Amino acid sequence: MNSSTNSSLTGTLPIVVSIFIAMVLVVMKLPQSFEAWRPDWVGVVVIAWAIFVPRVCGPVFGMLAGLAVDVLMGESLGVYALIYAMLAYMANVINFKMKMFKLFQQALVVFGLTLMARFLLVFLVEVNTEIFTDWLYWAPLIVNMIIWPWVYLVICNSMYAVT
Repeated sequence: MNSSTNSSLTGTLPIVVSIFIAMVLVVMKLPQSFEAWRPDWVGVVVIAWAIFVPRVCGPVFGMLAGLAVDVLMGESLGVYALIYAMLAYMANVINFKMKMFKLFQQALVVFGLTLMARFLLVFLVEVNTEIFTDWLYWAPLIVNMIIWPWVYLVICNSMYAVT
């Protein structure tokens, strides 16, 4: 194995590990009272990597992460793939602006991106449900905004530790 192949594998290791950890957090058992507040871990991690490494983590990366979540959650194949591909694309489009924002402003942008993803999920899967009357369906958006600074800092530090 030559050195360029070795360095590219080392560079992608934090990405793979962080997506794996996010998927473990998605299926981790929570008490029933906290289940409605579960953040979209994979979506937030996809947004973070699409901001930091836009050439590597674009819509194809989001689609692959989404396919893994589709299989993991037993959803119709392609639902989360489409949602995470859209999230990665939108994060790629605004990545230069996002890097200039303060963490609070970035958290608001993450809120907006995950709000769009949640609406897309509603229209793809949950059209027949009465989720608009249940405010707890939208609670993970607030948690996504709260966890963003920590996800951002962990991914930022892991990215610079590799280089």
